Amino acid sequence: MPSSPTEKAEAWPLWWMGMALQLLLAAVTILLTRMKLEPVCARMLVPVWMLSFVPYVLAVGRVRQLSPSVAMRGITMFAIFFRVTLWFAPPMLSNEVHRSLWEGRAQSFGGNPYVEAPTSPRLAFLAPEMISHISSPEMPAVAPPLSELLFRVAANVWPHGPGLLKALFAVVDLGVVWLLARLLRLRGLNENMTLVYAWCPLPIVEFAGNGHFLTLAMFLALAAVYLATPQLPRRRWAGFFEQILAAASVAGAVCAHYFALPIAPLVMRQIKARFWLLIPVIAALFYWPFAGAGFHLFDGLRRCVGGVQFNDSAFSVLTMLFDTNWTLQLPGGVPLAHAVPKLIAAGVWLAALLAVIVLRVNTIRSFYILTGVFLLFSPAVYPSYVAFLVPFLCFYPNPGWMLLSATVLLSYWAGFAGMGPEHGVGWRNVRMIEYLPAYALMAVSWAAAYFTPAPRPEVKRKA
Repeated sequence: MPSSPTEKAEAWPLWWMGMALQLLLAAVTILLTRMKLEPVCARMLVPVWMLSFVPYVLAVGRVRQLSPSVAMRGITMFAIFFRVTLWFAPPMLSNEVHRSLWEGRAQSFGGNPYVEAPTSPRLAFLAPEMISHISSPEMPAVAPPLSELLFRVAANVWPHGPGLLKALFAVVDLGVVWLLARLLRLRGLNENMTLVYAWCPLPIVEFAGNGHFLTLAMFLALAAVYLATPQLPRRRWAGFFEQILAAASVAGAVCAHYFALPIAPLVMRQIKARFWLLIPVIAALFYWPFAGAGFHLFDGLRRCVGGVQFNDSAFSVLTMLFDTNWTLQLPGGVPLAHAVPKLIAAGVWLAALLAVIVLRVNTIRSFYILTGVFLLFSPAVYPSYVAFLVPFLCFYPNPGWMLLSATVLLSYWAGFAGMGPEHGVGWRNVRMIEYLPAYALMAVSWAAAYFTPAPRPEVKRKA
């Protein structure tokens, strides 16, 4: 139905908030472009990022009251503007896109990124100026094969910089926005809540700004959920093709990023058993071009699991309480640091997975719970990992997680300031500022939801 003049007038505050957020993101772009990697950039960047969440939070609070016929236009338009703006910013908050581009180039010259790292002597001629922008250049590829194949295509088309990869992932991220609107509508929820993800500064900067490939796994995971959800009316043969596409999307999501692994057992509950075999078959096809790596295919992943620790929260508590001198060797001879705390964290996550399956929790809520448990107990919590949780807040808004999506950017500030775990108290203080307010807000919101009685339905009295 066409919008009434009253509805349009009520939507103007939302537009003003969108314009305020747009100006702040433009300021971030200019700041990153002009200041580059100078230390003063970090001190100037953090206040601007914190300010960018003010219009975002105000917009989230207001958007529920608006008609979708007028709100969705502004939500979609500004979602595009925000990502186009950050595309112009250099990817200097994260160097992941430089590694992605190098791995794509390596494949173009016959290299296998799962065997040869950026410091490989045989590939030393490949853009040596990029090595300084790659973290852990001695480590082989960690990304699953679908992402690696995409890196190769992008490097062949545009090998001169990360612009194409950033543009590609910005477009994929807009696809996530579109899928969220469809899923909200399919579940009878307010599709205006798409704004929770579409306008959130964290995924905008991580995927459009930094060019992180995790958004591809997010898109395919949500596509699998959407395709596996029964929809009526259904055209003839539509259900058959939707089941095939759902299985293919599950395989694609897992082969785009390991963060999407939980989606496989969750979506398989909604896919008929005769289509299950498609998932490992399609995954094997993605891995086939890299089969020459043999047992080295997961060397990079094993090294990450074995030793990487960054920006963790509850995992630090586990290390203080349960860490011992006992060590565990992963396949390939990689030692597992903090073995006991990691086994406890893995056990908690597996228990959560079994719980949501046994209790038949719906797929989106299950994925939300499992992602949240992972972030709580993971030894490494990158901002892109928190961005992966934001889509679920469209369905289950939680002020604590929304706050964490803002404060997690402090981990970048600590990195710019040269602050790491070896700095002891300073590093712990940054993490306390980052996590404690968010966790306190989560606890308050859960307690309020638990103790607030449900509203009783009104009973009409007889005249």
